[in-house]
Amino acid sequence: MDDKKLEQIISAVKKSTLVSVPKNIRGVFDPNYSQNQNIMINKNVAVSDSGFVLNASTGESFSVNPIGVEIINALKQGKSIEEISAELLNSYDVDFNTFEKDMGDFMDMLKFYHVIDTK
Repeated sequence: MDDKKLEQIISAVKKSTLVSVPKNIRGVFDPNYSQNQNIMINKNVAVSDSGFVLNASTGESFSVNPIGVEIINALKQGKSIEEISAELLNSYDVDFNTFEKDMGDFMDMLKFYHVIDTK
């Protein structure tokens, strides 16, 4: 994918409801969410290539699918929600409403299990 197309997708995602705190991820982001909010993987969390997630500080573990691994790895690389969303929407055949709900649910789960910290 060329940079111009990626920028167009990121621009479209930023204009969408995903950036303006959709109802599905309100539990994750504070009400004053800005597109510059820093989302980081908790330093006590280990994620295997197969999708096994372990939070060493709580002892909780669970598994995620390959797309979940992609999202977590992208967050580890410091990518923004907008960048991750644009890449996933470009890579997979999914309508935006389904994507928005699934991404919100996944981010809620990561927050619930203390996999991510938002600052």
